Amino acid sequence: MPTPHGRKHSILQFQLKDGDLELSRELSGNVIIRGYAFNFKNVSQILVNHTGLDLNGTNYSGQDLSRIFTSSSYCKKYSSLTWDCASATRAATRNRKALQTCPSTSLLDGIPRRRVILSWSDIRSLVSSNKSQVSVFNNLVVNTSSTPPQSLPKPITTMLEKLNGNDMTHYAYTTQDTLNAALCLQERQLIGYLETASTGCLASNVIQTVSLIVILALVFTKFFMAIWFYWFVSGTLVKPNNMSRSHVVNVEPDYDSNPYTVMLVTCYSEGEESIKATLDSLTVSEYPDEKKLLFVVADGLVTGSGNPKSTPDIILGLVELDQSLPYPKPASYLAIADGIRQHNMGYVYSGHYVKAGHRVAIIVIVKCGTQDENTSQKPGNRGKRDSQLILMNFLSRCLFDDRMTRLDYEIRHRIHHHLSINPSQFAYVLMVDADTDVDRHAMKHMINAMLNDRNIMGLCGETRVRNKTANWVTAIQVFEYYASHHLGKAFESIFGGVTCLPGCFSMYRIKAFKEAHDSRYVPLLINPDIVEEYSENIVETLHKKNLLLLGEDRFLSTLMLRNFPRRKMMFVPQAVCHTVVPDEFKVLLSQRRRWINSTIHNLMELLLVRDLCGAFCFSMQFVVFIELVGTVVLPAAISFTIFLLLQTAATGQVQLIPMLLLVFILGLPGFMIVITTRQVEYIGWLGVYILSLPIWNFALPVYAFWHFDDFSWGQTRMVHGEVVKGGDKEGHHGGGGSGGSGKMEFDPSSVTLKTWNDWNTQSLMLRNNVRTSTWRVR
Repeated sequence: MPTPHGRKHSILQFQLKDGDLELSRELSGNVIIRGYAFNFKNVSQILVNHTGLDLNGTNYSGQDLSRIFTSSSYCKKYSSLTWDCASATRAATRNRKALQTCPSTSLLDGIPRRRVILSWSDIRSLVSSNKSQVSVFNNLVVNTSSTPPQSLPKPITTMLEKLNGNDMTHYAYTTQDTLNAALCLQERQLIGYLETASTGCLASNVIQTVSLIVILALVFTKFFMAIWFYWFVSGTLVKPNNMSRSHVVNVEPDYDSNPYTVMLVTCYSEGEESIKATLDSLTVSEYPDEKKLLFVVADGLVTGSGNPKSTPDIILGLVELDQSLPYPKPASYLAIADGIRQHNMGYVYSGHYVKAGHRVAIIVIVKCGTQDENTSQKPGNRGKRDSQLILMNFLSRCLFDDRMTRLDYEIRHRIHHHLSINPSQFAYVLMVDADTDVDRHAMKHMINAMLNDRNIMGLCGETRVRNKTANWVTAIQVFEYYASHHLGKAFESIFGGVTCLPGCFSMYRIKAFKEAHDSRYVPLLINPDIVEEYSENIVETLHKKNLLLLGEDRFLSTLMLRNFPRRKMMFVPQAVCHTVVPDEFKVLLSQRRRWINSTIHNLMELLLVRDLCGAFCFSMQFVVFIELVGTVVLPAAISFTIFLLLQTAATGQVQLIPMLLLVFILGLPGFMIVITTRQVEYIGWLGVYILSLPIWNFALPVYAFWHFDDFSWGQTRMVHGEVVKGGDKEGHHGGGGSGGSGKMEFDPSSVTLKTWNDWNTQSLMLRNNVRTSTWRVR
C-alpha cells in the first residue's frame, strides 16, 4: 500500500499487467503519478476541471497515470518513449476525445499525496514474483517492463537486462547516451522511491552498532577476566607463604606470619542471636587467639525493635568482663555530629570472649552521650561512621604518638593490659557488621592475601545470603549478591581496584612499609588525609551528603583508591561470610535507596582519579565510567527490554541486536556458575533474579532517584519506640529531648586532649591519691 513518506509498505500489493504497474484490487481507489500515490477521484476531478478530460468510468483507477502528463526533453530522441497523450486518452475516455497537449503535473500541487516507498527486498520480490524489469536510478525506482527493446540503443537495453532488480546509477553515468536514457526512464517510468535511511537514522544505526560492539566487548571482557581471576589469580593470592608473589620476607624487616589484627564489630539495634553469631564466628576463626582483638562498638543506648534488652546490655551479657580493672566511667571523645553533639562520651569495657575453647580479648565501647542527652531517645547515637572513626582516630594517634582523648587513653590502657602490646603494632583491621557471621577460614585467607602482596591495602570476601529462603524478598537477592562478587568484584580485582569493599565484611591494612628494606611506615587506613576527610561533619551539598551520610563504606573505599591509586583493593572469593538481608520490601527499598544514590556519587568521585590502573578503554577509570552510566540508565534499559519482548511476542519480528545483547548479559552469569563455583542451585536463583529484573532495574532505581534528597536510613534499622525512622531526612542521628539538638555551638575545650604520657601520669597520681586517702581513713 502506498504510504506516507518514510514509512515502508509491501510491494506485493502491486502487480504488473501487460508491462504496466497496477495497484491491487484492495487499492484500486488510488493511482500512481511520478512515484506518488493520489486518490483517483481527486485526480480525475482536476483533469475534468482543467482539461475537460473525463476519466471516470475508465479502467485507469489503480494504475500508473504518469504518461498522461508532460514529458521532459530527455525522451525526444527516443520516439517510442515520447508521451502520446492522444493515444493514451483516446483509448480510455468515454467520448474518445484525445488531448492535444499533455497537462502539467503542476495541476496536482494542491492534492494530498503519499510517496510510494520501496525497499530492496520489495524490488527483488516484485522482480522474482512478476517476472518484471525494475531498476534503481538515483534512489528512484523505475519500471522498464513496458519499454519496447527497439526504442533504445543496444548498450542501454543490455544495461537494463543486466541490472534488473539492481542499481543502474553508476552504469548510467558512463556515457551521455546512457544518462539521457536513464533520465528519460526516470520521467516516464518512475513508480516509487527507494527506501533510504536519513542522516538521523544512519547516525542512530552507527551509534547502535558501535554501542553493541562496545557493550558486548565489555560483557565478554568482564566475563573472561572474572574467570581468569577465579582460575589463576585468587588461588595464588591466598596460598600460605607464597613468597613468589612479593618476596615479603625480603621486604618487611619484622615479618610476622600472624600479625596483630583488630576485628571491628559495629552494633546498633541488632538482636542477641545475630550479635552472638557474629562474635562466635570471629572468636573461633582460624587465627591465633593471642594475635586478634575483638573491638565492639555499641552505637548509643538503644533497644532494637522487638529486643527485650538494649544493645549494650546484650553485648555485655555475652562478654566475660575483667574484674581486676576498675568499673569504667564515661570518657569524652570528639564525635561526628553537628554543634554541641560533637562532644560525646562512652564507656570502655574489656575482658574476654569465650567460645569452643577459644579465648579472645575484647574491648567494648558503649557510646552513652553527655548528661544533656539523658532525656533523648537514643543517647550517644552518632552513626556507623562515627563508630569506625573511634578506632581509626585511636590507631592514628597511637601510631603518631599524638594527643588523644580520654576515651582513647582508656582503650589503650585496656589493650595493653590484655595483650601487652602498643596499639601501633596492629597491622590489619577486619570490619564486620553485627548481623554477619564469618566462616572459620575466612580471616586466615584474607591475611594470607595481605602478606603475599604488600601492595594490597584493602580486600573483601564473598558475602552470601543467610536467610535466602525466608520469602520472595530474600530470594530475589541471592543471585544479585553472587553476581556482584563473582562477576563485578572479580573483574575489578584484575585491575586491583574494587570500588566498594562492603562494610559488612572487609579488611584494611593499617600501615605499610615505605620502601623495600626500609623500616619506616606509610599510614594507609589511618592516613591523616583519609581520617580528616572521612571525619568531615560539615556536610551541606547534596553530593557530600550522599557520600558521607548514606554509603560510608563505599566512600571509605573511594578515599583509599583516591589517595593511593597505585595500591590495590582486592576480592578474595575463598573468604566467605553470611549475612541477614532485608526480608521486607520496604526495608529493601530503604537499603537500596542508600546504596544506589551513594554508588552514583562515589563513582563520580572515582571518575576524576586519573592515576587508576590501565589506559583508555582498558583502564579502571573507563570501567568506572561504564558502571556510572549503567547505573543511571537502568530504568530506561529495562523499560526498553520489556517493550522489545512485548513487541516480539505481538509481531513475531525479533530485534536481533538488542535481543542478542540481552541473551549475553543474562546468559553469561549462568555459564559462569557452571564453570566456577559449580553450585547448580544458583542456576535456580538466576531464574528468580531474571523474573525480578523489573524490581532491580526499574522500581529500586526510580525510587532511589526520586529520593535523592533523603539521607535517612529509613526502615533499615529500627529501635524500640522510634518515631523518626533511621534518623531524619537530613541524616541526623539521635534527636529528641533536650540533648538531641545539634544547633548549640560546640566548645572544643569541653573535650580534653593529652598525650599518652600525660594521661598516664594523671591516672597514676589519681590512683596514688586514692591509696593515700584510704590509708589515712584506716
